[in-house]
Amino acid sequence: MVQPNDTHLIPEQPGVYLMKGEGEKVLYVGKAGNLRTRVRAHIQGTPGSGGFYRSFVPLVRDIAYLVTDNEVEALLLEYNLIKEHDPEFNVRLKDDKRYPYIKVTLAEPFPRVFLTRTLAQDGSRYFGPYPHVKEARTTLNALKELFPIRQCRVPCERLRRRTRPCLNYEMRKCLGPCSGKITREEYDVLVKGIVDFLSGRTRSVLSLAERKMKDYSVLQHYEKAAVFRDILRAIEATSTQQRVSGALTESEDYIALDSVAEMLCVSVLRNRQGRLVGGEYFFLDNAEHAETPERIRAFLRDFYALSTDIPPEIVLPVELEEQASLEEWLRSHSGHGVTLHCPQRGRKVRVLELARQNAHFRAQERYLKMHGLHEEVDLGVIQIQEILGMPHPPMRIECFDIANISGRDAVGSMVVFQNGAPAKSAYRRFKIQRTDQPDDYAMMREMLERRFQHTDEAFGTMPDLILIDGGKGHLNVALGVLQKYSLPIPALALAKQEEDLYLPDQDYPLALDRGEASLKLLVSLRDEAHRFAQDYHHRVRRKSSQFSFLDGVSGIGPSRRKALLKAFGSIKAIREATVEQLTSISGITEDMAMRIQEHLKKR
Repeated sequence: MVQPNDTHLIPEQPGVYLMKGEGEKVLYVGKAGNLRTRVRAHIQGTPGSGGFYRSFVPLVRDIAYLVTDNEVEALLLEYNLIKEHDPEFNVRLKDDKRYPYIKVTLAEPFPRVFLTRTLAQDGSRYFGPYPHVKEARTTLNALKELFPIRQCRVPCERLRRRTRPCLNYEMRKCLGPCSGKITREEYDVLVKGIVDFLSGRTRSVLSLAERKMKDYSVLQHYEKAAVFRDILRAIEATSTQQRVSGALTESEDYIALDSVAEMLCVSVLRNRQGRLVGGEYFFLDNAEHAETPERIRAFLRDFYALSTDIPPEIVLPVELEEQASLEEWLRSHSGHGVTLHCPQRGRKVRVLELARQNAHFRAQERYLKMHGLHEEVDLGVIQIQEILGMPHPPMRIECFDIANISGRDAVGSMVVFQNGAPAKSAYRRFKIQRTDQPDDYAMMREMLERRFQHTDEAFGTMPDLILIDGGKGHLNVALGVLQKYSLPIPALALAKQEEDLYLPDQDYPLALDRGEASLKLLVSLRDEAHRFAQDYHHRVRRKSSQFSFLDGVSGIGPSRRKALLKAFGSIKAIREATVEQLTSISGITEDMAMRIQEHLKKR
């Protein structure tokens, strides 16, 4: 065992390393072709180390290692040690110990088919694992409908003692091996059909069912012929619902992943003999700090250690550094050669994209269920939730901005985005009351207080998040208002030009990638609030400038100015009006009309 500063003591051999924290707790288990290089990459945080140094390396106190003869042995040892220690920071399948399998008891004279969660070396054939027991039961029920083999648990040595078959025989759900209604050879044909069907060889099952149907028809065994006729029809109906993968004639697994917030789903699409025969979906634990190659490698390690159906080719979205050792491990586990392939173009790339889309939809489905949502959530909203560590996505975001010229004609705007889209019916305008001096902070405080002093429905529901157009000072004003009204609403500020994002309790702004959906959403909010504020400010300023032309006319106050502008429409029309036209306005005397004309001629 060595300490993090003594990585030079670690041998340059293949093996497994265990990074331990306080109290000898195992934090992470990894394998490497060169132990010293890999461990040093983790400790120093060099590119390609998987990014894990940001999460667990500061907690490491000691490093243990075990040297192996080769990388394949290291991979096997890594898998076993992860099972034993359950490290906190290893990427792994969720609940992989409890995945169900379909078991075909081939060691029995009249085999049965049922679900199990235990693998045993008992001569049986296992198919799986299935990610959900519901899917496994659905498959099992379909098999029982297609192939009427026995469902009872009677030991085979007692089957021939019965003189009358059970109710399943009367319901055509079993062919009655217990009472000699079917020979062992005939029964084996059904079992072979089950194995072929579960292996994806539906074409061989179709040809077998068709041949048997014809043979029994020739022999005039019409009841037995009808059994295979029904099997033939059922498989053909099932096959027409499957999506064909074009000209692909080999057997491959397509593996892709996608995430929605903290939900990371891996999709496995199974292609067998040119036909897409199924899709399975799994979720990973502790994957938020890992890069895609590490996630894929961890999935391959855990999934195919459990799988009983490993094809000769596995198609991946990225290339892996340890491809050769993984291929050798898969070969030793499956008994045949296995190639890991990362296509760059063509049909296989399109099937990979289909797998990614399936992973996305499953991740989104689980995300929506977990958060009690009933609609698809905008990606920007999800990313903002991740950035702030919010327990729920900020579906309603309100953004505030101020517009004025040196404090004059100051106005404010509140725009609302619901699930990443403008909700214009919820927009609000504010005419700032304070006119003593230009003070953006005071104006922002006034607007926010006028908004948040209402806890009723006057402004709609309370937001999940508020965004301020400005910097750290503007954000502090917002936080002060929220504290004043005891509102636990998170707040952000977005400054112009550099698009720096200011968060509470952080001295320095956060610079987001300009291509991120979260920043695009925040910028759209900020720009919409700015547009809405400027539009209102221009209207107020235009109206104010019209009123100012009549300032200083004795006897003309706000109500008469308003009446004149309403009657004539503009200052130009008032200037061109005659005394008689002006006096036609209620409250305007002849003397006032003459003063108005004299005043406007000077302007």
